[in-house]
This record gives sequence, structure tokens and C-alpha cells, in this order.
Amino acid sequence: MNATLRNSAKDVVYFCIIFFIVFFAYGGLGYLLFGETIKDYQNFFKTLFTLFRIILGDFDFVTLRANFPITGPLFFMSFVFIGFFILLNMFMAIINQSYQKVKEDMENSQP
Repeated sequence: MNATLRNSAKDVVYFCIIFFIVFFAYGGLGYLLFGETIKDYQNFFKTLFTLFRIILGDFDFVTLRANFPITGPLFFMSFVFIGFFILLNMFMAIINQSYQKVKEDMENSQP
């Protein structure tokens, strides 16, 4: 069971590295694209906080689309698609794989 825990922890660490690379890349892109116009993107840390709010479902899409009719929705939709659909599903797959491995180990260890 310890080997399963180590493999799961390693997978979660890899996921966190990928997640933060994507998160900080979108933070930099959002700051460069919208920093001079929209107050939620005024500096890098406000942009990161705004992206965190987007992940939680609290966002101002109307302002983003009004000021940047092409790049705003493209930025938003690509972040939501990559953040939710790909990364969140990747995380759920790691958890599901770990659950299945622990379940198999428990079934094999019982008499």
C-alpha cells in the first residue's frame, strides 16, 4: 500500500507542476493582453487572482468581451477549456487510478 501511496503522490506532484505552468502562463498572457485596460488584470498578482476566481466560477465576462471582442472570449474560453476539461479530468483520472489500485490491493490481501 505504501508503493501505491508513493505513486499517487508522485502523480499528484506532476499534475501540480503542469497545472501551475498552465496557470502562470495564462496569468502572464492575461496581464499582457488586458493589463492596461481592465482593472482585474492591472498587475500579475491581480491577474492570477482573477484566473483563480474564473476557476471558482466568479468572473466578469461582459467586461472582458466589451473591451476585447476577439481576444477576450478566446482567452477566456481557452482557459476554461484547458483548466476545467483537461486539467480537472486529468486530476480525476489520477484519483480514480489510485482508488482502483488500492481496491485491487485490498482484494488481493484478504484471505
